Amino acid sequence: MDIAGISAEISAALRGYSSRVRDRTKRNVDAVSEELVENLKRDSPVGSRAKKKYRDGWAKKEAFENANVKRVTVYNKTNGYLTSFLENGHKIARRGGRTRAQPHIRTNELKAIKDLERRTEQAVKNEA
Repeated sequence: MDIAGISAEISAALRGYSSRVRDRTKRNVDAVSEELVENLKRDSPVGSRAKKKYRDGWAKKEAFENANVKRVTVYNKTNGYLTSFLENGHKIARRGGRTRAQPHIRTNELKAIKDLERRTEQAVKNEA
């Protein structure tokens, strides 16, 4: 076998490897985003009817995908304007003072990031 043949074999093997890792990573993005939506629904504050709608309003949508990249957006489709108020607290206009912050987005976001990193590392190691 000559140099060109070896080069072609190595190139084909690397293309196959990167394709398998890319496909597994895209599946992991979907799985982690689904888990994030479930966790946000579980951990979101519930009290009034508006907050129940808020809790149930978490969803995901595919923001962008091409051959190499997949982006998923997790958002609240019913009461998105409440996310900052509930996560960070806010001033109360009539009575003065502040509401208590109810952190639920940031903690779940950090868990999802770590989980996706772990799954991606596993995909790279397992396909090697």
